[in-house]
Amino acid sequence: MNYYLTALARAEQLKSEKFKAMIYNNIGTLYIKKGDTDKALSYLEQAIAINKANKYNQELFYNYNNIGAAYTRKNQKDKTLDYALQAIQLIDKEKEPYLYYFMQSNIASLYLDENNFYMASSYLRNAMKHQEKFGFSEDLSQTYSLMSELFMRTHQTDSALFYMNKSLRQAQSTGNSKIESERQIQMARIQAFTGQYHSAYQTLLQAVTVKDSLQTVDNSKRLSDMEHLYDIMKDANAKEVTIQNLLLQKENTQRLWIITASLALLLAACTGLLIYRARNKEKERKIQHLLATMKTDALQQEKEMQQQKEEELKQVIDQRNRELTAYTLHHMKTSEFVADVTEDLKQLLLELNPKDRAHRARIQEIKTKLQQFSSTSDNNEFFYYFEQVHPSFYKNLETSFPDLTDKEKRLCAFLRLGLSSKEIAAITFKEIRSVESARARLRKKLNLDADEKLTSFLSSF
Repeated sequence: MNYYLTALARAEQLKSEKFKAMIYNNIGTLYIKKGDTDKALSYLEQAIAINKANKYNQELFYNYNNIGAAYTRKNQKDKTLDYALQAIQLIDKEKEPYLYYFMQSNIASLYLDENNFYMASSYLRNAMKHQEKFGFSEDLSQTYSLMSELFMRTHQTDSALFYMNKSLRQAQSTGNSKIESERQIQMARIQAFTGQYHSAYQTLLQAVTVKDSLQTVDNSKRLSDMEHLYDIMKDANAKEVTIQNLLLQKENTQRLWIITASLALLLAACTGLLIYRARNKEKERKIQHLLATMKTDALQQEKEMQQQKEEELKQVIDQRNRELTAYTLHHMKTSEFVADVTEDLKQLLLELNPKDRAHRARIQEIKTKLQQFSSTSDNNEFFYYFEQVHPSFYKNLETSFPDLTDKEKRLCAFLRLGLSSKEIAAITFKEIRSVESARARLRKKLNLDADEKLTSFLSSF
């Protein structure tokens, strides 16, 4: 722990955030091993904050795994699962498939602890599929073992025995005696549970034999590890001396750099002051010229913006007037229709037998309602709104051709709006031939040549 605290102080002096986060993570791991999970969580959360801020995803992955281990110690397995799910999202399964599918197997184990057999099975089958593909033997043995446990908990003992056999064979193929011994003990439990007591006894004998040989190897390894630890501590002391020398050298370099920079800044300030005084008048002249140019540009921009606003306002007004004209045309069409129906009713009254008073009274009633509905002001209303869209059209037309009737003026307005003979006939409830005849008479009255277009001529007014 003292080495880590010393390293943490050095990391703060060097202002190395990544190194500091790594030390926080390692200290948190030590506290997990000591059983002090609250202190472990405090250090691990500091590591997570630094790695998140700097987007050190690889380090963040280890932080999430370790904080999950701390919550496991606190028996808060829901939080362990949350952090495991966050950790696996930081792994690129294309670049690190071993780690990714190892995490899937671990997540399945957490779901299994919560008796969420569906999610556990889903993660285990996916991990199993890819571990078989890539040949991750040790992890595959663990995945088979978890699948066997899942089937035991769901009372499918045949499937549990099947997967435990696969797990044991996979462990034996790795040459890892510790894993092989664990799988043999698990196999013996399943055999005993299913009533295969003799097989369970034989399997346990094999497990004990493997475990004894493993103990011998472990003792040799511990001696080797102690020698290796001594070498590491010796090397760490040498590195600490080197770091102190580097820090001292860096401090001296920083002092020299500060003195040099101060002198350079002072020299630059003096030079700048002299240049400023020499060029002050020229600068003032340029500023005045720039201000004048900016003022002219601002006035021009203001003028353009005013013109743009006026143009937009004009377009809005024209659009609204066109809509009003269309509205008026619609009402005129309705009035024309009512007038035609009224005339038909008048004719029908003349044709009816004078004695048929009931039908005559009913027709007269309908005729009266239609006459009340009809408005005599529609034509004047159309002329008013048309003038809003095409100002002075009627005035110019009457000045040039004072003998035009109201119907001819209205036809001129329809043509000025770009309406075809078919559209005019639909509005006025006339035959197309009648409209064409009216156009021919209008051309003659306007003294147009045969090759001159009527609509083009009217658009000039």
